[in-house]
Amino acid sequence: MKVKTSELAHSAADCQALTRVAKVKGRCGLWFLLESMDPSLTHAMKAASCLSEPANGDLVLVCSSENYRNHYIISILSASEASVSTVILSDGIRLSSRDGRLKIETQRLTICAEEKLSIASSSIYLTSRALLLRSQHLRARLSSTVARIYALQMHSVTVLATCRRLFVKARDSFRWVERMDDTRAGRINLSTEETIKIRSASLTMRASDNVKIDGKHIDLG
Repeated sequence: MKVKTSELAHSAADCQALTRVAKVKGRCGLWFLLESMDPSLTHAMKAASCLSEPANGDLVLVCSSENYRNHYIISILSASEASVSTVILSDGIRLSSRDGRLKIETQRLTICAEEKLSIASSSIYLTSRALLLRSQHLRARLSSTVARIYALQMHSVTVLATCRRLFVKARDSFRWVERMDDTRAGRINLSTEETIKIRSASLTMRASDNVKIDGKHIDLG
């Protein structure tokens, strides 16, 4: 099949692209409304190669195909706000920065590090509807901790807590021990406003020195 040279030249001329400079003045869906010296250039779509999202007032470079009259924004020449930048990937992931702050918007985000992942910041804020943490070994060093929890459930084989002082305040306290409850202390002081009741099938009290029972009325038996 032979093609004349004149036909190839004419086809290349039809597919020749034009580049013009325009200013973004608005947006309607996927189309950006433009203001240009050429009255025919009124709107354009963002090209896939242009990662930054144009904003109102930005000076952009528009590429137009001569045959189909399609217009695409291929780059941003000058931004109206230098401190604001937005990058939108093809799958809808949005990266935006403003005044030195970076924001990532996506449905799912996965960070993988084979050896070590380090995060250093003066403040860390985490907001989530559900949080799942899995680790073979967790080690934390905290100067102080303040937690407000509506309901707390803990399941463990062994719990070991070591502290200098322990203060527990509750409106009602219930504890169930199936086997043995062993308490060892230097001194024990129990003080109640109303009544102390001890119920057991067998009760043994031993003291190496003295046993003192003091009350207005003492009933035994």
